[in-house]
Formats: sequence, C-alpha cells, structure tokens
Amino acid sequence: MKQSDDNRFIPMTSINSGRGVAVGEDLYCLTNQIVNLVMLGKPDEKWVLIDAGMPKSGPDIIEAAAERFGKGNAPECIILTHGHFDHVGGLVHLLEHWPVPVYAHPDEFPFLNGSQDYPEPDPGVEGGMLAKISSIYPHEATNVAEVLKPLPEDGSVPHCAGWKWVSTPGHAPGHVSFFREADGVLISGDAVITVQQDEMYKVLVQKKEINGPPRYLTTDWEAAEISLQRLNALKPQVLVPGHGQVMSGQELQQALNHLAENFRELAVPAHGRYVEKKKRNLPPLLLWLLALLFCSCATWKPGRPGQARLGSKTFVIIGASSGFGRGVAEELGRLKANVVLASRREAPLQEVADTIRKYGGTALVVPTDISKPEDLLALQEKTLAAFKTVDVWINMAGVGAIGRFWEIPLAEQERVVDINLKGVIYGSHTAINLFRKQGYGVLINMGSVESFNPLAYHASYAATKGGIRHLSQAINHELRLSGNKDIEIVTIEPWAADTPFWQHAANYSGRTARMAAMDHPQKVVNAVLRASLRPRREIPVGWKAKATRIFHRITPHGSERFSANVAHRSQIKTAPPAPVTSGSAFKPMSTGTGVTGGVKARMKRENEAGKTKRE
Repeated sequence: MKQSDDNRFIPMTSINSGRGVAVGEDLYCLTNQIVNLVMLGKPDEKWVLIDAGMPKSGPDIIEAAAERFGKGNAPECIILTHGHFDHVGGLVHLLEHWPVPVYAHPDEFPFLNGSQDYPEPDPGVEGGMLAKISSIYPHEATNVAEVLKPLPEDGSVPHCAGWKWVSTPGHAPGHVSFFREADGVLISGDAVITVQQDEMYKVLVQKKEINGPPRYLTTDWEAAEISLQRLNALKPQVLVPGHGQVMSGQELQQALNHLAENFRELAVPAHGRYVEKKKRNLPPLLLWLLALLFCSCATWKPGRPGQARLGSKTFVIIGASSGFGRGVAEELGRLKANVVLASRREAPLQEVADTIRKYGGTALVVPTDISKPEDLLALQEKTLAAFKTVDVWINMAGVGAIGRFWEIPLAEQERVVDINLKGVIYGSHTAINLFRKQGYGVLINMGSVESFNPLAYHASYAATKGGIRHLSQAINHELRLSGNKDIEIVTIEPWAADTPFWQHAANYSGRTARMAAMDHPQKVVNAVLRASLRPRREIPVGWKAKATRIFHRITPHGSERFSANVAHRSQIKTAPPAPVTSGSAFKPMSTGTGVTGGVKARMKRENEAGKTKRE
C-alpha cells in the first residue's frame, strides 16, 4: 500500500477541528481540520469508518476512535465517499494500524489503486482564497488495491444495516453518499456541503450555509446537478456533510430545496477549467480538431420552456423491467415524476411501480411488446387517459444475439430486428405523432457504441443499433424542415454496461457472454436524465464510447478492426464454454430483473477459475 507522493500536510484548519458531534446513538461526526469523517456504530461496539481525513491525520483519527469505541477496537471496514486528498489523507496509516477492507464505488478505483491521478485542482475557478491556492492541494492517486473492494451492487452498505449508498457523481466520478430511510439521515460527502469551501474565513469559522460541491475540484457540473436533485428527492431530515456543520429539520429542507431549484445560479461557478466548454491552454489546432470530432457532443441543447425540472414531467419508458430502463424509472420515482412502465414482463414492472410509489412518484404499468404496433397504440391510449400529455418517451427495450453470424439461426436474427429496430420504429412513430399533436416532447432512443462502430460477434445487433442512429437523425431533420422546433430526438450511445442484457441475449458463441471493461449502468441512467433536461441529438456515454467515436472518425477501419480483436479475445478466446441459449428473444425470462447484471463479478470468478486451472 502506498499513500500518494504529494500527500503533504495542508496548513488549514477550522474552529471545529478535533470536535465531534453525536447524531443519535450510533453516528459520530468528527471534524478533522476542514473536513468531516463519520464513525457509524454505538460506543464500545462494532463500528465502521466513513472517509479517512486530511493528509497526516491518521494518528488523530485513531485516538478519537479509541476514545469512542475503546482502544484496540478496529472498525469492520473503511468506506469512502470518494478519494480526494481530504478524504483519504490518513488512509494508509489507518490501514497499517487496522488491516481492514476498504469499500468504494468502482469508478473511484483508478484513483485508489494507483493507476490514475485526479485532474488537477483549478485555481482559476470563480471563488475565494481557498480556490485561488488550490494548486497546492494533493491530487495524485493513492494505492490500496490489495484491500480495495466495490460497494455491493444491491445498494446496501457493508456492516451498516438499514443504510443504502446513493451514486452521486460530479464532484468525483465515483462519488457516493449514504442514506438511512428509517430516520432520514444523509451522509452526503461532498455532493452537498454546509460551508462555502472556497472562502477561507467562512471555512475557519464554519459558517453554516448550504452549498454545492467544492468548486476547485468538481469536474462535472452536469452530473453534480443531477446528484443534488437525487439527494433532495430523498427528503433527508438530517444532513451530515463532508464539509461544514450538521444541518437538520426545516432549516435543511428549505435550504436544500432552494439549492436544488437554483443550482446553476448558486453552485456552478461563472468560469473555470471544468466549467468552460473550451480549454484555453490547448493549442488552437487541437481545439478545432476536438470541435470537429465531438460535433454535437460539445454542448447541451435546452429543452422547451417549462421542461426544466424532471419531477414535473410525465415519462413513458419501454423496457422498464430491468437494466437501464429500470434504473431510469427508479431515479424518476425519487424525483416524484409520473412514470409509465412498459415491457413484456408484468411482474417486475409491478415491483418498479411499487418502488416509484414508495418514493412519492406516480406509476402506471402497461404490459407491452414493442414489436407489435397495436401494443404501442394501446400504450399511448392508456398513458393519455391517465396523464393527458407525455413529456419524454424512452425506447430502451432491446435484445441481442451473440456468435458468428452464420451460426445464429435466421429466426433469432429476425427477432433481434423485430424488437431492436422495428420496435423502435413503431415506438418512435407513436411518440412523434403524439408530440406533433401536443406541440412538444423529447424522444430518447437507445443506441450503442455499435451505432457507429460495429462489433464482431454482434452483427445483427450492430445493424439494428446503426439503424436506430440513422432513424433518429433522419426524423430530426424532417422535424426541422417541418418547423417542429420543440420536438427533440436523442440517441444514447453507451459502451457495454453490466446489465441483465448479457443474460437475456441469445448466445450461439459456445462461450459465456462477456465484454471487456464494462461500465456501470448508472452512467447511462445519468445520461438519460440529462438528455431529458437538455436534449441533444447524440450522446456517447463515458470516456470509452467517446474515445471510440473519435478513433472511428479518424480511422474507421482501424477502429473496427481493433474493436473486433478486443471482442474476439473477450468473447471467444478467454471466455469459458457455455451451452447455446435463445435468451429472451422469443419468451421473456423470469430472471435478470435488476438494474445491474452481475456480469463483471461473474467474469472475475471465471478468470480466477481459469487462472487456477492453468496453474
């Protein structure tokens, strides 16, 4: 294990440094210089540490823990909201004293296993003195790979019954917060804080006022806004922030609502390295190339007036019983939106509907086979009867067929076309006619990185995804030429993600279904939520999809050849044998109803088993 090389003492403090605040019997918030860490557990019993303080803070944390839980009583584990210097500064020292596992979101792993440094802090961002001197703050990676573990995919928190982790990216790629529904306690990390962290005097005296994440280290303000809306939808009763004082009751609710309603004015800086679309320190030629390559990905287009808040909209989601569709539906439930749930499987739709209603949203279940036009018309009729209008229509249902093209039966490939392409045509036709009658609407179609970069062993699937991209583009131009300015069509183009899709796909490869370097589905869920607020025509999701798009524009043949080789190695050469299956193309499967699919965990088990066998 190794702390980052730049993990130096930072000479900053506050009047609360070294003080702790008990929130109930089992939560203790300790201020370490200018940051908070949390100890979960009753005194002298088992406990968990959330975050690891400022650089060189390990001895102080150990001493405080001994006073509360008894000398020699190590935590069950250490859980990180994220890996910035002020949240992992004492981590390696603590692990040398307490050999326990460390849990974090997988998107934070590169910064915690030594493989990638964080982007440098931005001293040029709008803000006070602490922003101006932020270049002195450490940003290099810490390496605790040998004890690093991912947070459970089901949202539970290790050794913390009743708590759930909530994905809140923006300040950091894998930032998470923690929420206990029983008493409404929210441990927010840096997603929302209660001090203006860039103002030296306010930090020193810990002046209590709600704020967005620290400006000098936040790199994705779009994601940060979505995360704030997600936390506000939880309606927390007590806020334990990463910086600032504990806030609760009516004071918290009013402040959080005000911040959520005015996030761009109150939280987002007017200028800064991670705010401006162009990086002024880049050579002009490179700026021009980036503009050319990213095209429509460079800026967000605003939706029609009145569609500014997700919670006030009505959504139709086709494919809502699992994967991306279920993830989007549950997030919209937290925002108290109206959500119409459609897929072939009614039982999991009812589960999603129950979750939405629990959060305070409104749900309507309409069993639908997207490959049947009559089902789409019935879906529209039932939706309009319940909600009168539709703001956003999302076509997310899809199936796959994996294997060599000539070995997959034509009936399977025909079914992929029926659902993935003809179904999206039917759904789009229904939605566009509805939108033209009401005068506005956003249609979101689920494409893929394969919409522009076809992949070996996915031939018919890639053909349908390319068709979806061209369909959406053509309709957008037709709407433009017809004067329909308030109707937008978006194609979401993600990299492969760990969803039940792989379990549901027809598989004639003779190997278990897999793909290299899968993304977490939450990335795609966030992209769909953003597109609902600020639609644009194409949205590659995540750096791998964006890099593939650039690579493909520079050298299409090279990009496709490289991708085919990666697919061959992952799907054919290294995957263990598996029987042929037709998946869910003809008949829906009762299994695989979650947002995530557990594929990465299965691949890890398979790889370890293969390694053991070779040895």
